[in-house]
Amino acid sequence: MGEKDAALRNMGTTFVGCVARGRQVHVAHVGDSRAYLVRDGKVEQVTRDHTYLNDLVDIGLLQADKVANHPDRNIITRCVGMGASIQVDFNYREVKSGDALLFCSDGLYNHVRPEEILDVLSRLDAQRASQALTDLANQRGGEDNITVSIVKFLSIPEGFDAVQELEEKDGRASDTTPVV
Repeated sequence: MGEKDAALRNMGTTFVGCVARGRQVHVAHVGDSRAYLVRDGKVEQVTRDHTYLNDLVDIGLLQADKVANHPDRNIITRCVGMGASIQVDFNYREVKSGDALLFCSDGLYNHVRPEEILDVLSRLDAQRASQALTDLANQRGGEDNITVSIVKFLSIPEGFDAVQELEEKDGRASDTTPVV
């Protein structure tokens, strides 16, 4: 749309998503949308925000505890839709039964702390937890888009391979050679 409409030229979007194969989960992201792994009563941020302030923290010009309230916290350094190419970061995790992955936009994590995410996920199923977290972010201001998606790994049978199972149902094989 930015190529067709000059008023939209400076618009882009962020992305976070995953592909799961058995116990292996590969997370891809661009921008400041995040993925969190929730396991054994702890929340781990799997992604690294592609922001101006994170770059300043990395080179020692800003302390990490100053980022949350900084006026430039929403300046992203990577996004989808602003150029001909996209630089995507990939992360890999092994998951186990009981784990959850939460994907969200800054509209959620700017208003809801990781320990609150943990509390909600420990009490509710994925659909209700998504709604409860969105509602909480809205109650606290909700001035940005709030996107939440949750995958709970309730049970992962030993040797389970979702991709292989889908291929067998379809009667197709696919090339699983990784592309870098």
